[in-house]
Amino acid sequence: MKKVVLFLFVIFISNSYAAPMAECLKPAGIYTDVEMVLNQFVFNNGNPNWGDWCFEIEPSETSLCNNELDLWDKWLSCSEIKYKEHCHEYAVKENFLVSLEGSEYDAFIKKCVLDNYKSLL
Repeated sequence: MKKVVLFLFVIFISNSYAAPMAECLKPAGIYTDVEMVLNQFVFNNGNPNWGDWCFEIEPSETSLCNNELDLWDKWLSCSEIKYKEHCHEYAVKENFLVSLEGSEYDAFIKKCVLDNYKSLL
């Protein structure tokens, strides 16, 4: 019971800090944790054998592991869109976009998105 309460508390806290991620469902991370996913696909500091461990575990769990990888892929697509929207809204609110040209704006959004992902670690 303590684990369930702790799990729900962590979910509540992470949701309150990740408002732009409200519609993106982050997988449980049973086979692959968020740090590994972010290193692989966001920070480009990953393992070239990404996902191979799904075939090295019990055969009965291989499909569950692969399903989780698919869920991570969906989460990454959703979270990137949400973070870009959030970063754009923040830039507009703070009036950062008035003088930025295309490349400066793109650099700002990219850094903002990366910073949001770093905050998850």
